[in-house]
Amino acid sequence: MFDRYESERFGTYIARLRRKRNVSMEQLSEGLCSLSMLGRFEKGERLPEKQLRDRLLTRLGETPIVYENYLDTDEYTQWKLRQQILESIVDWKRDKTDTLLTAYRKQCDMENPLEKQFVLTMEAQWKRREGTTAAELAVMFEEAVKQTVPGVEKKSIIGMCLSMQEIDLILEYEHYRISASKQAKYEEIMQYILESDFDAVSRAKTYPKTVYYLCLELEKENNREADRRILNLCNDAIEVLRDACYMCYLWELLRIRLRVIKRLGKRTMAEAKRQTELEAEQLLELQKESEKLLKALENLHKEFDVRVAMSDSCYLYVEKEVYCIGDVIRIRRKMLGLSRAQLCEGICSLKTIGRIERNQLKTQRQIVRELFERLHMSREYQRMELVTENPVVQELFAELRWRINEREHDKVQAILEELKGMVEMELPSNKQALERMMAAYELQSGKLSKEAYMQRMREVLEYTLPYKVATAHGEKYMTNEEITCIQNMVIIMDWENPELEKCIAALEEVYRQPEEEDCVGVHICMYATIMSVVDSQLGNKGEYERSDTISKIIIRECLKSHVITYIANGLYNLLWNYEQKEKEHIPVWEKRNVLRDLGYCVLFSRFTRQKFWEANYKDKLNKRINFLNRNNGE
Repeated sequence: MFDRYESERFGTYIARLRRKRNVSMEQLSEGLCSLSMLGRFEKGERLPEKQLRDRLLTRLGETPIVYENYLDTDEYTQWKLRQQILESIVDWKRDKTDTLLTAYRKQCDMENPLEKQFVLTMEAQWKRREGTTAAELAVMFEEAVKQTVPGVEKKSIIGMCLSMQEIDLILEYEHYRISASKQAKYEEIMQYILESDFDAVSRAKTYPKTVYYLCLELEKENNREADRRILNLCNDAIEVLRDACYMCYLWELLRIRLRVIKRLGKRTMAEAKRQTELEAEQLLELQKESEKLLKALENLHKEFDVRVAMSDSCYLYVEKEVYCIGDVIRIRRKMLGLSRAQLCEGICSLKTIGRIERNQLKTQRQIVRELFERLHMSREYQRMELVTENPVVQELFAELRWRINEREHDKVQAILEELKGMVEMELPSNKQALERMMAAYELQSGKLSKEAYMQRMREVLEYTLPYKVATAHGEKYMTNEEITCIQNMVIIMDWENPELEKCIAALEEVYRQPEEEDCVGVHICMYATIMSVVDSQLGNKGEYERSDTISKIIIRECLKSHVITYIANGLYNLLWNYEQKEKEHIPVWEKRNVLRDLGYCVLFSRFTRQKFWEANYKDKLNKRINFLNRNNGE
């Protein structure tokens, strides 16, 4: 019998999510593992390896981007190699890609369907770049998808349980093969996505591309009815992207939408009686909006040297927030000032802890859990912000974050109270996450002063990590929740506060290694959230170049990852620094168009439905326009 500390919470979470989605064990396991093995996972008797964990989640419609993942040295090495392969394909580095794929084939288990599927998919992505024929690509994508979805070419996908990666492979197979029923298959894939329980991100990574391929087929019909359908489909797909704050195939959809609007406009002139004046105005407004967004995307991608056109599906395979267990234990132990003997006492031998820290040993999970607990960390190998077995909790927590960001205070309190009744508040990490949110809400609503908030945030951090340890100089590993506690302090600190520089230095140390290794992309959501505050404070202090460097990293990595959420903030920090340098007569080597950049900030905030920030940027834009008008009048 397994108790909650010995069994794998992940399995219980998967079982509850599966039942919530009304998916059978047979559907979930097909092509991935045996039914009996899935049963062992769900009972918590065994933890699947990382790729299988992620595929089970994505088949159930959940994108595993909110997890912190801890891997032993072998799995971590393979994970790192996978990310290097993805990066080299995105950056069009042919020799490096060939070398990395050869190395990966030697290291991975090609009998494992997920491993083999990854290799075949990456080879197909690269061959497409090299101009391989459609027929050859169809064969490659068919072989890749059949690793986990056997017989896909012979049956409907409706009723299956598919991940976003599998849907994409089916879509590519249909796109490149010769078929008289291509359009019908796209319609079927689109129906599958719409009827699935995919979360917003999974839908944004699959639906817009499906719509794009379908619209390319519909355009061949060259008639008014097809154009109207294309317009509606593009509008729907763009709304899906807005829901998730992503931009996969946004540029392509905007271009199709503009083509259709212009065609409809020409037909309207010929068929004036069939077009009302209101309809014409709506088309014109949609055209202006599309042109603005298209131009903004093209200009930013060009400025930051990122391709605007979608040319691969690598974004579906990036595994975020992954850490090596041995490194985490070694760094955390040193942060807390513990000797190896103190850490391992009553848990394992001194020899074992030494081998773990040197990444020479794949050790028992129970030993790692107990070491994590002694290091004031959650015991899970794969954990979310809240440690829970209930999928509803994660949905509520995501809603809570959004409501706080949008200052919807009337709804925050109710969600907080509901969450407290659903999670184990005796777990320090859960208490930390919810009380941090409560403090943010109370600060925004005026219930806490800045000073009281600072003290409260420090107390919340110290549920798992002493403040002095977190801000001491040196190599660091902190959980995302601990990092966010420090970031929340930095947001409201004045530069007169002697603690501000220490907190900023601590946050910079956390992300120094990803910056140096050029792998910020696998931490982009956390990096952008945390470091946007750092670069803002550095700008306030007058360290403009340091601040600019961070802003540019954020924007470039967001563009590469097709994430739009943080671009406006990074852009605003760049233009604010630029204006300050001009005021202080500091030489400026890169000119910025302030009104254009602020217009982009308004545009991107509106696209992501961030009403608070849209109004904020619009106010700043209007003030600068009024200032220029007054000066020109004089």
